[in-house]
Formats: sequence, structure tokens, C-alpha cells
Amino acid sequence: MSQKGKMASVCPVLFLILAVGWAAMPVMRSTCNSMRRNETLYQKFLKQHFAPKMVAKKCDREIVKRKIYGDEGTHSCKQVNTFIADGKKKDILGVCDKAGSPYPGNLTISNKPFHVITCKLKGKSDRRPCKYRGDSSTRKIVIRCENKLPVHYEEGKIIPPANESV
Repeated sequence: MSQKGKMASVCPVLFLILAVGWAAMPVMRSTCNSMRRNETLYQKFLKQHFAPKMVAKKCDREIVKRKIYGDEGTHSCKQVNTFIADGKKKDILGVCDKAGSPYPGNLTISNKPFHVITCKLKGKSDRRPCKYRGDSSTRKIVIRCENKLPVHYEEGKIIPPANESV
């Protein structure tokens, strides 16, 4: 077979390999990012929701610094993110043990309130640069726990006046 004949039979195969590889790149990039970070669900929870001494005016900075996205693949802006702004890690861990109570949906609600900062995306676009409005409040936190570790922040429950219950 001539040199041209060999090239003609190899080129379609190379083209197919490149085309399939190109199509799979977004999935591979997302998987590689997850593997590179190699963070546990608990570590991700802390990264996204535990910020001692956080203040409402620092939402933009903290969300960028911690690389918190609405979608990991596209790095879109997250609509809402809540930071637990007081206490220690052990206080949050306690919610998954004796400092929390069962809550509907296989969740746990804290027995005591936490100071939280809720960062809400300004405007309707989830494209960067992301700009947030921060609100400070005191709430009981509702989280999902696995093996006595917090892995998902569900919501905050505003504390009603003393004569009402949550």
C-alpha cells in the first residue's frame, strides 16, 4: 500500500477519535475538577456554609474566594448561599448529634439558633461577575447529616417570638 493509501485509511479513524474526545471534554473536565478537589461532602459543606465572623457586606468576596457556583460545570452564579457566621465547627457537628432534632425530609434542625448571613444574587442573570446582597439574621438551621456529619444546608428557620414554636 502506498503512503497516500495508508494516510487515507488512518485519517478517518483519527478524526473519529478526536471528535469523540472533543464531545466528552465537558464531562471529563467536570469529573477531573471533582477528582482534583477530592473533597468530601462534609468539606464541601464547610466550604460553602461555615464562615466564622462573616458579615453581610462580604458576600461577593467570600463566594468568589471559596469558588461557590450554582453549577460546577459552567461556573454560573449561585442564586442563594447561606453562611453560618458564628460558633465553631463543633457546634455545627453537634446539630448532627445531640444539639439537633429530627426534621421532616430526613433532615435535622438545630436546637439553638445560629447567626447566619444569607447572600442572594442581585438581578436575574446567573452570569459572572456575580453580585450579591447579604442579609444578617438569627435562625435555627436545617441540615442533612450523614454519619453524624453535616453534608447539606437546607434552610434557616426564623425564630418565632417566645410564646410560639417553630
